[in-house]
Amino acid sequence: MQKSLEQLAPFGYGNREPIFVSRNVVVREARLVGSEHLKLILSDGQTAWDAIAFRQGSWIGNLSQRIDVRVSTRCAHMERRDAVAVECERHQADDDR
Repeated sequence: MQKSLEQLAPFGYGNREPIFVSRNVVVREARLVGSEHLKLILSDGQTAWDAIAFRQGSWIGNLSQRIDVRVSTRCAHMERRDAVAVECERHQADDDR
């Protein structure tokens, strides 16, 4: 996936970074990072992935077990291997649909 995203670059004013929607994902784990960020482990039932919701610590008491998320990807170099980190921008609980 990372290679495909790199083909769309460079991102900037005239070429915004892609945003994806994942619906009905399972929140396997949610915890505060620092005082205002939320670290999540999300799953679609087959694959689990890490996500971060910057400045969204207030979500911690409002998350359902299944949510919709709007995500943007940031290419990251982690543990000497390329990876795609998922940054959550919004969430919608089951009850809000």
